[in-house]
Amino acid sequence: MRRLASVFALGAALALAACNATTPADDYHDYLERADRHRPDVGPDVSVSHGHFTDVTGNWFLRAALTAGLDLGLRVRMCAWQANPTEADWERCDPLTAPGKLMVRLWLEKQRIGVDAPLVETESVVDDAGFFVLRAEPLRLPADLVGSDIIAMVIMDAHITRDGAWCGDANGTVTQPPGLEIDGSTFAGTRDPDQTAKHFEVPFACGPEEPAPGQDAGPDAGPPPPDAAPVSEAGVTRPDSPDLSDVTSVAADLTGHWLVTAKLANGLALQLWLSLVYAGGAEGGTLDGAIHRTQDQPGAPAAATFTTTVTPDGRFDLWLPGFSMRTNLGQLEADILLSAATLGPEVFCGEGAGMVNRPISTPLAGATFSAVPYVPGTPPTPAAEAVTACPTP
Repeated sequence: MRRLASVFALGAALALAACNATTPADDYHDYLERADRHRPDVGPDVSVSHGHFTDVTGNWFLRAALTAGLDLGLRVRMCAWQANPTEADWERCDPLTAPGKLMVRLWLEKQRIGVDAPLVETESVVDDAGFFVLRAEPLRLPADLVGSDIIAMVIMDAHITRDGAWCGDANGTVTQPPGLEIDGSTFAGTRDPDQTAKHFEVPFACGPEEPAPGQDAGPDAGPPPPDAAPVSEAGVTRPDSPDLSDVTSVAADLTGHWLVTAKLANGLALQLWLSLVYAGGAEGGTLDGAIHRTQDQPGAPAAATFTTTVTPDGRFDLWLPGFSMRTNLGQLEADILLSAATLGPEVFCGEGAGMVNRPISTPLAGATFSAVPYVPGTPPTPAAEAVTACPTP
């Protein structure tokens, strides 16, 4: 979530499968106990292996968390550079029998390798320690992914893992839309010979790091877990609530898991997952909640929790001053106000106000959102296909 596009990227239901089910009440009340224990599990087969070279040619699936809220799947073909070619034959795919030069092509997840035109054709060199760099300059992502065209210059620093996969961190710049940052993004490559992998089924980052030869890993070789940030007033003046008087609202029990899709003034449409517990009464009610990224699995620590009141006709405000969240891109800091109306037991919607303070100052006025029931751990409705605002009266 690094930019508000990320946070706000606020993004049936309560019945999670049998004995592993996690209810919203469990999620909220166990939050403090679980928040700092460990980072989300991203899969066992991407542990780092130092000083390792192996053949990485063939078809791959690359899952990249380029921004909080943008969980990207790409199909990749890697082939050894042919010896002394007059002109590279991109249709030929030789194995990489020794450290050397690679030809790399990238496609969107929905495309087919060798059938559709690739997004990027680039070259790389794998060294004898299994390290290589992938450059997508530029990487052009269509509007149907996030509601707006994205053009970025992306540099991926990768290394081969002990299991023959590869993973690493990405940095670079976004030229469209301006203001997005991608430094600190993560990715992981999984072999996909038949082009059947889906991005919610594979890791998006390296696993716990192995020590380099001769080094002691110590009690915890992995990076520290992301800190879940409590919300405090932080001396911030609360903005006026957006006017939703033209939206008909009704009382409803909103207990459950929700996929919240928000559209910002710059056109980006992004998502988060909320867990809510509703307690109703004659004078309205209360909502206790927890905020997650859609990439999180059930049982993962929440990024933050909150409590708010609900009017007798189902309206509520969520005021998050001093909101802070560790994202794939670094630290996001914002003062966020969401005003919502309940349309029924399976949808609420509204508008936003406030300000993103870091990484780039961005007002939230004009942002809209809509929420529908969600089963955590399953692929959400793509942001470009989801409703992102209350219905027009």
